[in-house]
Amino acid sequence: MTVGEACRKAEQALAKAPGLRQSAAFEARCMIAWLQGTPLARIRMLYHQPFERAAALRRMVEDRLSGRPLQYILGSWDFFGLTFAVGEGVLIPRPETELLVETALSFLQNRPSPAVLDLCAGTGAVGIAVAKNQPFARVTAVEWEEPAFSYLLRNAERHGGIVRAVRADVLRPPGVKEAFDCIVSNPPYIPSSALQSLQPEVQREPFSALDGGGDGLRFYQAICLFWAPLLAPGGLLAVEIGFDQGKAVKELFHAAELSEIRVYRDLGGNDRVVAGIKRS
Repeated sequence: MTVGEACRKAEQALAKAPGLRQSAAFEARCMIAWLQGTPLARIRMLYHQPFERAAALRRMVEDRLSGRPLQYILGSWDFFGLTFAVGEGVLIPRPETELLVETALSFLQNRPSPAVLDLCAGTGAVGIAVAKNQPFARVTAVEWEEPAFSYLLRNAERHGGIVRAVRADVLRPPGVKEAFDCIVSNPPYIPSSALQSLQPEVQREPFSALDGGGDGLRFYQAICLFWAPLLAPGGLLAVEIGFDQGKAVKELFHAAELSEIRVYRDLGGNDRVVAGIKRS
């Protein structure tokens, strides 16, 4: 069997699941690329080569058909041009979150050696992406849940220790008085009542990384109350939000006495990021 034939067989098997029909070809190529140890972009160039890992591919396909996320099967995923270790117990980095990174980088571009705080850091994808693209930034990444914190430590080491990982609960007052030029966060924001209606695949991710409390706003309230005061005058607070939370989070930002509050939309046209400036 060639690599190309293996891709077609895997795609056909995955496409039998209704929820995977549209992504079957892409996911099959991801699996084959991982098994071949080659970048996804090069896999088509290897279609004529022999494929000798049919048993391993079959196990991966069966794992995927059971509902396990592709990212957990592969053990890593790309975000903002960087690769991050992922697995059970940590939220999978998603493309729409890149808007949060872009918002922070746009604000920081003319600031020498800024101090940045990444709250509810998970894999560390947001904070590490900021640090990689703002070389003189001093980034602190905060995560509380133990499984996620272990991935944060692993990814911080993987990317050269460019962020400082701190285990702390964002829902409690911080134990530091350090001033930050920018605070970013992709916190849990799904209302508790909506968790059971999420796609089965999403429900394989940790509820602690999804559950935003009764109205989905619990973490935004804590961030505005406990963490926004750590902003230096003129500093930026930017958070990812659910598609229908823009108005509510803007009101929380106003109550925290932030100014120049803006809601940014993602490529799908949905409200995705709220950002505001601490008054000087």
